[in-house]
Amino acid sequence: MSFAGFSSTGSSRSMSGFKFFELLDFLVIAGGGAGGGGNGWGGGGGGAGGYRCSITGENTGGGLSAERKFVVSKGQVLSLIIGAGGANSSSGSAGHGFDSTLGPIVAFGGGKSRRFDGDPQHVGGSGAGGMELFQTAGIGVVGQGYAGSGGKDRGGGGAGSAGSGGTPGAGVSSSITGSAVTRAVGGPGNSAGSNGAANTGTAGGGNRNTGSIGRGGSGLIVFVLPLKVLVTFSAGVTQSNSVVGGKRVYVVTATSTSSETVTIG
Repeated sequence: MSFAGFSSTGSSRSMSGFKFFELLDFLVIAGGGAGGGGNGWGGGGGGAGGYRCSITGENTGGGLSAERKFVVSKGQVLSLIIGAGGANSSSGSAGHGFDSTLGPIVAFGGGKSRRFDGDPQHVGGSGAGGMELFQTAGIGVVGQGYAGSGGKDRGGGGAGSAGSGGTPGAGVSSSITGSAVTRAVGGPGNSAGSNGAANTGTAGGGNRNTGSIGRGGSGLIVFVLPLKVLVTFSAGVTQSNSVVGGKRVYVVTATSTSSETVTIG
């Protein structure tokens, strides 16, 4: 049987030999928050999506060591949700990021920065930066991300460090897919309204111009299992997979509903 990687929607792999329990490694990232500002007022960057990782030798968000792997059993069904990034709008309204879920693992969506009329910040996986009128930074969730920077036109928190001045917090690097990639970076303060890239959980940047507030990037789920394990995805899951280090790595980039699943074994 070939073990070449492939991409699919609602696909499955079938292997024999899985009878009881296996350990599952994971990387789960939520959607990043949008930047704030608008109407001529300087804007803070959004907070990165919450970042949770179990890969030995790497970090989870907020500067903590990797989490424990979790045990899956034959026939177990795990929920799958890819969190959307926070949206912007022509009114300057910033949206928070949305949670990503892999079974019991939930990464919280990144915090949104305030807009010019006082729309409140959202506490998230990482916190948003302060803006010109409302300079209090958003806080992050322990084990998922850092706080934003307080003050005028400040950077949002990242999964790897807090915002500092207008500079956003750093993301976290992972080699779960076979090469090092940094994800979940905070949004810059009073930038050109930069958008977070899709499937990174990176936050959007703030901007004075209402129509140019940056939106957050969507989240991502990656999990790793032995080659022998059967895995079946529901029809609304978009995923690809490949063999890395003698195990199969599944990369989930989109879920069409909030009720998508993966069945183990």
